[in-house]
Amino acid sequence: MLGMVAQWQRTFYDRRYMGVHQQGCPDYVKIAQAYGAEGVRVQSMNELEKAIKTAVKTEVATVIDFTN
Repeated sequence: MLGMVAQWQRTFYDRRYMGVHQQGCPDYVKIAQAYGAEGVRVQSMNELEKAIKTAVKTEVATVIDFTN
């Protein structure tokens, strides 16, 4: 869901939802890489710690994609 769109639809449009449910998300890692940034996907706390250490050491921006 697009959070702000859904919030407005809840608040101002009596919960009439239109066009906010998404089937899957963009691949943020690939988008980051396409723009010359580092992209890392993490699924656990152990992976997160490693990703943060990597992000701090790199010379480019880093996008960390948290999945569940």
